[in-house]
Amino acid sequence: MPFTGLWLAIQICLLTTVGLSGDALDNWHWRQPVPQGNNLSSIAFGNGLYVAVGDDATILTSTNATAWQTHNLEIPRRLSAIAFGNNRFVAIGNDFILVSTNGVDWTDASTGTPRVLITLAFGAGQFIAFGYDPSSGAQPQLLVSTNGLEWISHDLDPAVWLDSITWGQGTFVGVGGDDTCTSTDGLSWQCTPAPVQGLEKVRFLNGRFVAIGYDDDFGFAGDEVPTFAYSTNGLDWIGGFLDAYSNYNFYQSVRVNGVGFVDGHYIAVGSYASGVTTVWWSEDARIWSLHPEHEGEFSALPNDILTESQNLILVGDSGLIATSSNGTTWTEIVSPGERKCSAIAYGNGIFVAVGAAGAIQTSRDGVTWTSSHVNPPWIDWTDIAYGNERFVAVSGSPGVMTSTDGMNWIVQTTNPPLQRITYANGAFAALGGDRSGNFHILLSPDGLNWKAGLLGYGFTLWDITHGNGTFLAAGFGTVLTSQDGILWTTNSGPNAYRVAFGNLTFVAANGQQIQYSTNGLSWNLCTTPPLGPYDMVQDVAYAHGVFVAVYGHTQLNGGGVILTSVDGIHWRQRHSPARQDLTGIAANESSFVLLGPSGAILQSDDIRPRLQIALCCVAPTHQLTLTGISNCFYRTEVSTNLMDWTPSWTNRAVGDEVLVFRSGAFLPARFFRAQLIENGTSN
Repeated sequence: MPFTGLWLAIQICLLTTVGLSGDALDNWHWRQPVPQGNNLSSIAFGNGLYVAVGDDATILTSTNATAWQTHNLEIPRRLSAIAFGNNRFVAIGNDFILVSTNGVDWTDASTGTPRVLITLAFGAGQFIAFGYDPSSGAQPQLLVSTNGLEWISHDLDPAVWLDSITWGQGTFVGVGGDDTCTSTDGLSWQCTPAPVQGLEKVRFLNGRFVAIGYDDDFGFAGDEVPTFAYSTNGLDWIGGFLDAYSNYNFYQSVRVNGVGFVDGHYIAVGSYASGVTTVWWSEDARIWSLHPEHEGEFSALPNDILTESQNLILVGDSGLIATSSNGTTWTEIVSPGERKCSAIAYGNGIFVAVGAAGAIQTSRDGVTWTSSHVNPPWIDWTDIAYGNERFVAVSGSPGVMTSTDGMNWIVQTTNPPLQRITYANGAFAALGGDRSGNFHILLSPDGLNWKAGLLGYGFTLWDITHGNGTFLAAGFGTVLTSQDGILWTTNSGPNAYRVAFGNLTFVAANGQQIQYSTNGLSWNLCTTPPLGPYDMVQDVAYAHGVFVAVYGHTQLNGGGVILTSVDGIHWRQRHSPARQDLTGIAANESSFVLLGPSGAILQSDDIRPRLQIALCCVAPTHQLTLTGISNCFYRTEVSTNLMDWTPSWTNRAVGDEVLVFRSGAFLPARFFRAQLIENGTSN
């Protein structure tokens, strides 16, 4: 059989190497966007350094706002605000505080008291952070520090609420709770009703305090309209309004999240409820205009703007970083991309991903990706499979498309719509449903010509797979099995959103629960690690002797969970750098690739087994060690001529180096190679 593992040529008496790293499935790399794709919430500048912070304690630094370095502390908490003062940066999250003098090395300065911190500013030689104590009825509190390390807590009047604070003209100014507030020392605050409702962020720009937000009490329930206000002294405020010629419909919900000043204009950014981003202009911070040609300006939602060195630096969701010198022309320095995909397959030496609005992405190596799209643009492609030398993608609308190279596609209409697809036994099998509540399973040898495999009603099917000579389709409490895809047997089963087969085992996942079966009929609960209450499985797949499951999040600031299992029964959580939903899994010969609809693409380390020889103990003692995926079995073979191979050892990898053999004698030159043993046979 062809050899697919790695081999190592050595002469034992000469080679000395250092140890290699551990399990590849704990080492994931951002491939899109680069350098990372977690949400960014705030940005500050000081001592010639830009620092942006966000989810998962993500920290990025740059000296020019163009080249960015990541310093992810891998703390599962969100950093919501950052400020610079007294030669240091201070960042806050819900209940913790970080301090750094260089943006790289950070000290945890959390007070140990359970409080939620919301906003942060520096002025009058001190940092002030506003939050509340959830254990005392949301008592408003203000923390004060000169160095970010030692903090003094002060209870505020319960009527004071600050969503945002800034410093200017010798005064702290805050907005929140439909009020504007001022303080000269950061401790005593005077608040008055704001001229408009919903102000949530305030900045001191070009000699004026400018506040922005959105009023969610306007018109019908759920409508949100942008709100603006400004003041020259922080005490007397004037409400802004929209230009009469501005192309804005008041019944389109819009939020405004950031504001800056550049090139003689105030610039505000936000988004519609649909996710389309917006840019607003004003010459005086009073009259604001929305220009339709700049709708959809950004590839992700903007969250904050910094005005620095006559430039605007914007940060947002999915790692977005953009700059502008005039507020009109923007350059996305870090971009999640216009084409965002949610499903992926590998075949014929290429990864192909599909997604909403006709999005297509392809890659030969999983590192460099090319984006394109197919028409019509209103079709959202939900799944893709490879077989018979072609890719076939399906959608929730009546559409299916085929391609032999991932770039040129044939799109045709199918009735009913198909949501999930697999390839096995020389045929594509796809399932879907219609508006009458019927479910359908269709079969095709080539993705072009389809025939009915099954028509049923009364329950919903969510996914389909194949293994051990059996097609298996599953939904909520129902499992269907078939040998040929035409004659099906209905059985009770687990609630299953996604199913997969490997290692002679079916697995079915739904929500946080995973079950397994060796025959598709009898199911048992798997052992899984505890997850957050809102983590929900989005996909599960099998390759290279291991199952991989990925999760999304039903609330904000979540997702990115990765679980793996060798036997489909015992699951472990892997390190994940992402806090974005992951919905698709594929593998080539050397790595796994994961992706999600935010534009996130992750790739694992090389998963092939690695061998090394090193001196150990007392020379001339030598040892051969193996590194592979934890709990997978590998067979090590030896040869003197690269033609005749003799099996020598079988080892289970544990993530670090596993000793294969140790010898104190000088041995002749020989070659070693390692192979994965899958289902009892070498792979």
